[in-house]
Amino acid sequence: MFLPVDVHQASGTHHTGNVQINVFKCGGVAIGLCASHKILDGVGLGVFMNAWAASARGELSAIISPDFSSVSVFPTESSWLREATLGMWGAMVKPGNFVTKRFLFDSASVAQLKDEVASSSKGRPTRVEAVSALLWKSFIKGSSGQRDGVWKASVMTHLVNLRRRVRKDTLPITDRTLCNLLWIASAAVPAADIEPELSELCEKVRASIARVDKELVHKLRSDEAKAVVSELCKGIITTSDGSNVVGFTSWCKLGLYEADFGWGRPVWISSIGVKGCEMLNLVVLVDSRDGDGIEAWVSMDESDINALQQDAEVRKFASVDPSPLVCCFSE
Repeated sequence: MFLPVDVHQASGTHHTGNVQINVFKCGGVAIGLCASHKILDGVGLGVFMNAWAASARGELSAIISPDFSSVSVFPTESSWLREATLGMWGAMVKPGNFVTKRFLFDSASVAQLKDEVASSSKGRPTRVEAVSALLWKSFIKGSSGQRDGVWKASVMTHLVNLRRRVRKDTLPITDRTLCNLLWIASAAVPAADIEPELSELCEKVRASIARVDKELVHKLRSDEAKAVVSELCKGIITTSDGSNVVGFTSWCKLGLYEADFGWGRPVWISSIGVKGCEMLNLVVLVDSRDGDGIEAWVSMDESDINALQQDAEVRKFASVDPSPLVCCFSE
């Protein structure tokens, strides 16, 4: 209703960017934006939104020029890259009746969750690590295979922004570089480990993300690039076979709540709900308005979502599908 295109129907005729402005009788405004993932990722979306908002406010000094230098740093004309990644994504897709639910972890709950993990972990986790680990743990317990008594391995993937993992003195890459500059971190829990501890999962999440470092970026620019990408894709395909897979992506700290078009900061930033019979289990982590909480947009098979909602450990820290007004004014 509030979006300019139907995101559930693929079309080669859509523009790379589509905007719909929705004005309500009460005076409120909702901006619906659909941008093609072929041209930018979440970081690029945040840069675009803030530049657009600065232009609307007339603040010329805050307007930036897009940087497309990544094409010279990471050339993408080779067909092998597309072929390798298509097989990887295909391995993570599963049939089912997919729906989306929102799980709001307010700032107090996030702080409590981080304390709980830190009490039995090697270090204090970030809020993204802690929430990811909790949802992964619940997914392991409640996914359809486990409920049927057939214990399966579980694989977690996390998209990682490569911009902050480059050597700035040698590569012209910044947060203003518009492209898809991402890598996939992954971790697995074997079928034999049917009740992993939260702290154990948090350490797996942290370690998988930490492996995406400057040395990896250096290899991606060298003659080793093809081998490194092939190894990643084959590894995920192999571990995903017969496993329950859940993918995470974080929109946290992208500055989306700073996009002031002249009416003040947005009161609510949201992802989108999904529907379909063949998709991948996906969790999108979005900042709460105060910047300290997280709203998790979880898209899974309906039976898996129901199990997640009924998990006492999740309900201890999160509220399910709260009114956006709660998200907006809980600061």
